[in-house]
Amino acid sequence: MEKNTGKLRYNTKTSKILVSRNDLRLPWIDSQTYFEADFYKCKNGEYFICGKGGLLSIFRGIREDKILPLTKDEAGKLAKEFMKPDAYNDEFEDT
Repeated sequence: MEKNTGKLRYNTKTSKILVSRNDLRLPWIDSQTYFEADFYKCKNGEYFICGKGGLLSIFRGIREDKILPLTKDEAGKLAKEFMKPDAYNDEFEDT
């Protein structure tokens, strides 16, 4: 999947996956807030997630995968919650 924003290109095939969909999901029974996504880092250092979710999730009811770019701060917060501590430190603390 690919998304162009004019200046930046996000591509799931050429980016490094940091957290897989199996580990990046909020599996509450409430289908409105549920989401699942893969967390990526582009070759140029940009971060994004690709996924889908309920109406009250960050994906706003998207039933097919959608790419959402993240700021470094947003990516860091997401990573801190879902990445293993060593992987998080390698990605965010050593830079």
